[in-house]
Amino acid sequence: MTKPRAGMTLVELLVAMALMGVMASVATMAARRVSAPSPDDPFYIVRDSLRRSVANGTSGTIRVIVRGVPAAATVNADGSVVADSVLGFERLSGRAPNVR
Repeated sequence: MTKPRAGMTLVELLVAMALMGVMASVATMAARRVSAPSPDDPFYIVRDSLRRSVANGTSGTIRVIVRGVPAAATVNADGSVVADSVLGFERLSGRAPNVR
């Protein structure tokens, strides 16, 4: 009767490390494919304006064109955003629902 093994061999450990290295390289390659957002994207325009409004304690209105439709958003000094529905911003958080 043989005794069951209580650990891993060096070969098993090397194979596991090699697999983790391959998975890490695939994840790195996938992360590099993410494209940078356009500076003309209305979400980023409103986000930058919101940061300035909160920092300066002032409110402001931004007018943009989204898919050929004019839209406006007002950013308040308290951090809230009032925007046209075409922009799709949440009032209290200032975030677009489809942005992560």
